[in-house]
Amino acid sequence: MRLAGDSYEPLCRNDGAVPDGVLFNVLLQGESGQPVSGIDKSIQPGTYMSSGQVQEDAVTPDLFEWDLTCMERLPDGLPSSCSDELPDQDWPVQSVDFWRPGKTGAGLAGTVAVAVLIDMSGSMKGLVNPYPPYNEDTFSYVVAALPPEFDFSVNASDPGGSRFSAVESFIHTLNTDDNLIVFSFNENLVDVVCELPDQEYADLDTKMKECCGTNRSLVVGTSDFGSPLSKLKGNEKGRSPLWHAVGVAYDYMKSSDCAGDADFKHILVVTDGPDTCSPSSDMNQCSGTCLAYNTDFAMVRAKIESDDFQDRIPVSFVQMESRGYPQRDPRQMEMACLTGGQHVFINFGVGDDLLNALATALHQIRYTFRGYWRFAMELPQIEPSKPPQPGYLYALEGHGALEQTAAAEVLSVKGEERFDFGYDTDPNVWVWDRRAAVRKECTAGSGHCPDASEEGACATRSWWCDEQALVCTSGVTWKPDGTSTSCKPVNGKLVVQVRTSTANGTMTETEIKVLPSLPTVCQSGVCKPPMPPAVPESVWKPAGTDSPCFWYEDLVGWMPKNPGNLSTDWVHYAVLEQSELCTWAMLEPYLEYSTLPTAADYPEAWGPGGGENCFPPPQ
Repeated sequence: MRLAGDSYEPLCRNDGAVPDGVLFNVLLQGESGQPVSGIDKSIQPGTYMSSGQVQEDAVTPDLFEWDLTCMERLPDGLPSSCSDELPDQDWPVQSVDFWRPGKTGAGLAGTVAVAVLIDMSGSMKGLVNPYPPYNEDTFSYVVAALPPEFDFSVNASDPGGSRFSAVESFIHTLNTDDNLIVFSFNENLVDVVCELPDQEYADLDTKMKECCGTNRSLVVGTSDFGSPLSKLKGNEKGRSPLWHAVGVAYDYMKSSDCAGDADFKHILVVTDGPDTCSPSSDMNQCSGTCLAYNTDFAMVRAKIESDDFQDRIPVSFVQMESRGYPQRDPRQMEMACLTGGQHVFINFGVGDDLLNALATALHQIRYTFRGYWRFAMELPQIEPSKPPQPGYLYALEGHGALEQTAAAEVLSVKGEERFDFGYDTDPNVWVWDRRAAVRKECTAGSGHCPDASEEGACATRSWWCDEQALVCTSGVTWKPDGTSTSCKPVNGKLVVQVRTSTANGTMTETEIKVLPSLPTVCQSGVCKPPMPPAVPESVWKPAGTDSPCFWYEDLVGWMPKNPGNLSTDWVHYAVLEQSELCTWAMLEPYLEYSTLPTAADYPEAWGPGGGENCFPPPQ
């Protein structure tokens, strides 16, 4: 944020100003989550509470307690302990105000129009390159690359289609007079999710005219034969023209008969990563049907910045982590900031509780449509031991709380009310990374990013400051043919020396376990297969024994049979001390991969030099 006159405002992108601090968006809800105004659950200026009508000037910084505990660079391990704890001190809130988008003076009873955008690209279902770096590509290319009987759902961002149920739940939270339109998008089609009676094959223009309004049945249906929303499930394919879809929705919400006169307008995007279709795509996938989409982030940003801040339509994002892009997208964060929207990241840590996490995120954003509170905290107080470097995202961890007596009197809410931004955890189920993320920008040509290029057998990795994301980005130039298919599967041979003790000494035999078509990843310039299969301790050290009976001789991993030709077989050596409790027959079933190899199964994990999205850096 920056101080502009007597108040703070968001500083979403470096325009020559120096940030003064951090601005937190906070949603205050009624006691026990019950509606308090008859319209929304959020507490706003003008809301009638048991203590009377909430007055904005009565909501002051002294009502709140604030605590920051950690600031660390992203991405990091999850879950993890804090790597850079902040000093134990007071963290005073500098100011509190209520920001309301849309028409000035619309108040609590203002009309609402919302557009929901649902990502239908292949990564949602797992239709991506089957092995790291999990590139999103055309449907035909991905299907051709899938090995026989490969379960592509293991790479899916939303394998069970939880986002459709979460969006339907969100729709049911809208007021009866709120206008709604739902879009879906992938490289094949940007469409409106709607079924019009007697117009089975209505085109996009017709749907945009007829399908926005208060008739929810056009989206969620009224019969047992499946709603238009539920019928999307299973149709994911291709790449993601994210910014084209956002641009279409933004223009529509500005000018349509349905949304044009609403007091409060909002665009809500449910996606799993950056644009993979536009000319500025991180994935460099501008081919095939993606050639039809020439709208990139910079074009949409310019469109939005041409409006005064108060006149912009808030654009919020719920971004799920994906195999190919396991990080927060700085562009989505910036777009939300520029428009007064929100950005929520849902990591793989939520596991099987994805539906609950999505529904929670969508519901919380829903109750910001008529505005939210903003808490300002000055930046000089935040002094981590490791000063943040330009070109990276940083996570802030901590919590806020309401001062009991005064807050109860002014807001009629429980004094122990807290709003945490950290790891939301259930130790038996999930870990949701809900820390607040901020960006410290890099500048092209400034030396902010690493300047070393790493040469290797399959690729050269270079670093640069991405001119749109404003974070340090690494890319790989592939050899010898310049495509990500340079890393081919290889055959692996586990050579096991089986030793059996006899009365006459030790008898040694050699067993060979062949593992065909091991996926390889470019790491430090070499296409490497995963580590050899992990054998359970109960097998390599049976109960009743004092020492292991099986071990791999070299913990580094596979070695090429012919170092001069890395595409030949790779070999790994092991030893088995055979006994009645530990035999080759017991061991052999475990010398194969029961599941798809993950980052931890490769020699260098996903560290610098490997396993990331590989694409040619700009020249």
